[in-house]
Amino acid sequence: MCREYIEKHGVATLVPDRKLPFTGSMIDDMLRAPDVEWDTYHWTAVRACFATLAEEGSRKDEVAKEKASTPFRKGRFTFASLIWKIGGAELRRPPTRVELQTLREGDGVLLKHGISKNDPFGSYFAATPSFLAYRPGDSRCACAALAQLELAAALPPSKRETTPLFGPSPGEEFTHSQLDVALRQLLSHGASVPASELHNYSVHSFRIYAACALLAAGAPRWTIKRLLRWRGDDSLEIYARINDSEWAEWTAKARGVNVESSIASRLTFMDFSETEETRMNEIALAMLSLDAATARAATREL
Repeated sequence: MCREYIEKHGVATLVPDRKLPFTGSMIDDMLRAPDVEWDTYHWTAVRACFATLAEEGSRKDEVAKEKASTPFRKGRFTFASLIWKIGGAELRRPPTRVELQTLREGDGVLLKHGISKNDPFGSYFAATPSFLAYRPGDSRCACAALAQLELAAALPPSKRETTPLFGPSPGEEFTHSQLDVALRQLLSHGASVPASELHNYSVHSFRIYAACALLAAGAPRWTIKRLLRWRGDDSLEIYARINDSEWAEWTAKARGVNVESSIASRLTFMDFSETEETRMNEIALAMLSLDAATARAATREL
């Protein structure tokens, strides 16, 4: 039945219509889009969310709830998910405003993971947080964006555990539709993506970008799986796509390589007559019995 279906329809209808990855320049352009009120809490949180997704690749359902009526629950990202590392030491308290405003190279923030669709109990990845390093001068540095979000929220320590990390206002959590709307606006006004092409991208494009960028940077495949929290190889094969330029580079290198490999079934067949085979066996037996004189004589005879 499968062969008959493919004969009639081909494979195009069987291949999922997956989203395209963002490019680095697209993310840069989105995060400096004009006509966006970046100073408001809503857009500060959007910037922090998208910059974080571009580095550590969380799924949309990990950073936003499905709909407005969905209640907040434990296991989601909150401000308590952030552990700041400043001056080479992990802070055992929330950072001060001065510390957040004077971050230096070598500083960063650890993002503790909670539940996800491939880890619903937090038994695989909750123990190993993502480290988001502070990079001075980087316009899409997740650490810097999260520092600005901390400054805008100005939460007392008692509220950090119950306050969603990403939301339109302190105490609220983004919904899927709110992130989708924000993304379309940034794609249109920042990255200049035509309306007819917006359907090619989604919040998941950040995760695909992270996978592709890590692969292009030469990260080992096991490292990509670990950084993006994949438990199997299937998703890695789907999302970590090779750049066209790398494909061209390797095919160009292959053109000048001399291929000289062998396979056993194509090696020359050594055909001995029965007499020759008998004498060869005699030689082998003589050598095994350490009768060197007999072995030499038999060898000279052959």
